[in-house]
Amino acid sequence: MEDQTSLTPGDDLSAGDRAIEADLAALRPAAPPFTAAGIAASAEAARLRRRLWAWRGVPAAEVEAMPVAQAVGRYCIDTFESASDAVWKWYLLPYAQAAPRTVAHEQALHAYGRRDLAGMLGMLLPVGGRPRWSLARLDRRAAALQAVEALRAHAATHAGQLPESLDAVTDTPVPHDPTTAKPFGYQRTPTGFTLTSPVPPGGQPRDALRIDVTLEK
Repeated sequence: MEDQTSLTPGDDLSAGDRAIEADLAALRPAAPPFTAAGIAASAEAARLRRRLWAWRGVPAAEVEAMPVAQAVGRYCIDTFESASDAVWKWYLLPYAQAAPRTVAHEQALHAYGRRDLAGMLGMLLPVGGRPRWSLARLDRRAAALQAVEALRAHAATHAGQLPESLDAVTDTPVPHDPTTAKPFGYQRTPTGFTLTSPVPPGGQPRDALRIDVTLEK
């Protein structure tokens, strides 16, 4: 089933979805959601959540007949599944395509509050950014080392001269940076060259890559 409810306001949403998102964001219960007081405080939000289910195809009569506690529970399960699917649907795409959307989704989860979003189930939502980055970082390292060897091979067959750009290397393939789907940063230095890769979306300065290579004369 297609996920019609986005957690990122204004991102490919219908007018009905935008209105529901705005209502839910404005009416997060002040009391803890899973105490008796919390459920009572959620009554107004529950009515809006019933709108959400009706929008997604649940008959209105069935929704209106639900007790508030059942309505809140149904909302939590439905929202958990949608939020979880929204993370996993990007996981198997190439990192350069998946990272910006995964980071945006996790920022939206944080803004809404993982617990408020799906009750206790919110604590079980998958985290796609850093685990996926751990795999992409290994791919980037392997690609960078392959690029280094391609440049060394070029120098060996061109009287020790390095190319002006990576495009000029034709004898050995130079892979693109898998974290950006673009060529690695490349700069010649007086003693060799430097390869670089930027900080990924949502990353830390330590996540950047820099490899300095010195060629012996």
